Order: sequence, then structure tokens, then C-alpha cells
Amino acid sequence: MGGLTQGSTTTKQQWPNFIEGFGKDFFKDAKRAFNKGPYYYKGSTVTPFSDQSLSAFGFEKGEDGKLVQNGGGMLGLADANSNGAGMSGPLQQIMNNGGFNASQMDSMASIRDLTNNAGLNQIINDKNGMTAAQNKAFSGLQNTVYGNNTNLQRTFDQGGLTADQQSAADFYRGGMNEEFGLDPAYQSVKQQALASQNDALSARAAAAGRYGGGMDQAILAREQGNLSDRMDTAELDKYRARRNAAAGSLAGLSQQGIGNQLGINSAQQAGLGSIADMGAMGVGQRNTAIGTKSGLESTLFNMNASGLDNMGKAYDTALKPFQTERAVGAEMEDLYTRQMQDKLRKFDAQNPFNHLQQYGSLLSGAPTNTVQTSMPSTLQTLLGAGIGGYGLLSGLGMF
Repeated sequence: MGGLTQGSTTTKQQWPNFIEGFGKDFFKDAKRAFNKGPYYYKGSTVTPFSDQSLSAFGFEKGEDGKLVQNGGGMLGLADANSNGAGMSGPLQQIMNNGGFNASQMDSMASIRDLTNNAGLNQIINDKNGMTAAQNKAFSGLQNTVYGNNTNLQRTFDQGGLTADQQSAADFYRGGMNEEFGLDPAYQSVKQQALASQNDALSARAAAAGRYGGGMDQAILAREQGNLSDRMDTAELDKYRARRNAAAGSLAGLSQQGIGNQLGINSAQQAGLGSIADMGAMGVGQRNTAIGTKSGLESTLFNMNASGLDNMGKAYDTALKPFQTERAVGAEMEDLYTRQMQDKLRKFDAQNPFNHLQQYGSLLSGAPTNTVQTSMPSTLQTLLGAGIGGYGLLSGLGMF
């Protein structure tokens, strides 16, 4: 409406006769309504928050009807846990500590100390996988075993007998191989015995008055022979007993040597076995220490990874009070937006240009006729310029 055109334009024409009276009455009523207008609902069309919502938000209505924050509800909870208060302090500490609270930091430090434990590292770095005390004991065990093995081997090589036992064996071997003979000492004792017997028999014969008789000489010779035989037989028995004892003792020592050899063999094996066992223990300790340290370092790595995750969670949790406040603020902003829209609704209804446009819309319902023209109609010009149509319509004889 209201611009120059090179085509067609619409102009008013007279009402048909049969409705001319009705049309005039209609527009008179429209004029009266326009003068009394504008018409709109003067109350608020905004749905207010319920008391339950206000309580949940942390608001209450003051004596003047305005909303007042009461320190409770969502806003109260958010205020109590933000800006260093409530959970915000510990959460900030967790973020400052790389995602850990104080207790977790202590545990992490303990694990780090265990990872760098001097004793654990010594076992890992030691070629034997042992502590200093164990290495000392291991060295002592080796010296003892290898030192003893030298002596034991010497004993083993000489039939399982020690030097003293070997001397005793040689003595027994000599006694076993001794030839029977009457040594001078025995001969002297024997002569003394025979002389004593001779003296005793001679004295007894003299006392009987028969000394020097043939019978007495025969008796003396017989007794002397018997004594000599008895002494020689006894000496032979002793000789045989000595040889038998020497043979038995030598056999016993030989058996003991065999037992000693077996014992030496067992002792050597046991000593070497102890060395091997202690070496295996060191290998096991080293493997265990490496596994322990690896486990501790893995735990430390996982704790650091968890710390990064904890930082994100702590940050998200620390945001929740502000997100709560933001959510309440968004609800209030929505209320203010709807209230403003309601005010704009009233403003638009009271806007004289909008009121005039509504009135002009009624007038546009009059009969029209399309003709070729290059200029706008007078009504369009006036309406487009914002001039009220009452004077125009009066001039046209419509009222």
C-alpha cells in the first residue's frame, strides 16, 4: 500500500443501493468503537511460578510481592557448595593436587617410596639377587663348602680315613701281618719263670731228702717242659688274638672308611646343594623384586591416570552448583521474557498506529474497483503516511 505504481490500483466505488444503509451504520459503529478503543486484555497472561517451584529454587514472596532469595532450595545448596564453601574446597584441592585428595596423595607418596626402596633396588641390581647380609652368608657358605670339600676330598681319596685313622689302619695292618716269634722280652720272662720253677722244685726235693735223685731230675725236666709249653702256647694264643684283633680293627676301619666316603659324598652334595639353593633363592628374590617394583610402578601409573580422570570429575562436580544457579537463572529469565512479551502485547495493543491499522482494515472492506493508474489512491497515501482516516472518510461522505 501507498507507493507509486505503473500498473493497476484499487479505488473505492459506491456501495450497492441495497446495502448502503447497512454499510453506513456498520462504519458508524466501527468509528465509535475505534474512539473508545483500543481493546485488549489488561491483565497478565504470564503463568507465574508455583510456590513449590519457588521453594525448590530458594525464593519466597516478600511483603511487597517481589521474590526474595531465602537461602534455601537449589540456590541455597549451590551457594553452600561454591566459592570455597562446602564441597568446592575439597574439589579444588583435588584439582590442585592433580586429581587426588590428601589421603590419596599420602598413599601415592608411600607407593612412590616403595618403588624407590633401597632394599628392593639392591636386590634387583645385585647379580645374585640378594641383600648384603645374604651375600655375606652366601660367600661364607661357599668358602665353607669349597674349603671343606678340599679336606673331604683328600680323606675320600685315602679310603675315607683321616690321617689318624690311616695311621691306625697301618698299625692294624702291621699287627695282622706280624710273624710269630718269641721276642727277647718274652724269652727273658720265660727263663725267669723256668728258673723260679727249677728253684722251687729243687728246694722241695732237698727238703724231702731226695735232691739229686734220678726221679727228681725227671720230674724237674717234665715240669720245666710243661711250663715252657704252656707259656709258648699262651704266647701263641696272644699272637693269634692280636692278629685277629688287628684284622678285625682293620676291617672295621675299612668299613668306616666306606661309610666316611659315603658321608663325604653326601656332605659334598649337600654343601653344593645349599649353594645352588641359595643361588636359586637369589634368582627368585630378584624376580620377585622386579615383579613387585613393576607392580608398584603400574599402580603408580594407574593412579596418575585415575588422577587425570578425577580432575575432570572434580571439575564437573565443582561446576554443578553454578549449573544449578544457571538453571534457576534460566527459569527466572524465561519468566522475565514471558513478562516482557506480555508487556509488549499490551504495548502493541495500545500503539495508535496498530489501532489505526485495525480500523483501516475495517474500511478496506468497502467495495473496490481496479483501474489503471500511475499514482496511489488518496486513502493509501494517508494510511501509508500514518494519517488517521477519519477526516478522509468524512470527506468522502462515508460518515
